[in-house]
Amino acid sequence: MAKHSRQRILTTYAWAWLCLLLCLSSCATLHGLREGPRISVADIQLQKAGFLESALLLQLRVLNPNDVAIELEAITCDLTLDGRSFARGVADSRKRIEPYSSTIVPVSVHSSAVEMAGAMARLLEAGVRPDSPLPYTLQGQAILKVHGFQMEKPFTSKGELSWQNLKKALRAD
Repeated sequence: MAKHSRQRILTTYAWAWLCLLLCLSSCATLHGLREGPRISVADIQLQKAGFLESALLLQLRVLNPNDVAIELEAITCDLTLDGRSFARGVADSRKRIEPYSSTIVPVSVHSSAVEMAGAMARLLEAGVRPDSPLPYTLQGQAILKVHGFQMEKPFTSKGELSWQNLKKALRAD
């Protein structure tokens, strides 16, 4: 009799574990997020130029390629130009991005005067011509909410910035 009840208890535990695993695996697909948002630089502007530090305003295009809306809670990012660290920042955005749509999210990034001058000097030393594009890499984390579930999605975006537009952005008016 004890052998029979032990077998019944083990069977019950096995079914409970199976149900728990099925529930947990369905939670991963329940939120409907097939892929993270696509994030790229749409524009760059000088916010403040100081003696020790400069603040730039990055306008980031955030594209939602999913069939569910996402709540973008915050973004952290690092911008590199031609493989060299240039600026970093965070934004508490609190924006809703509808399915298959995009929005612009402003992010303030900061760069020390030494980093900024060094980056410009390295670009000029490398022979980057004013008519050639500057390769950039934007890396960071997007903190999202989907159906009440909060998650962090890392992102990397690569592209090219116009040297002329960057010079305009960095020129203090």
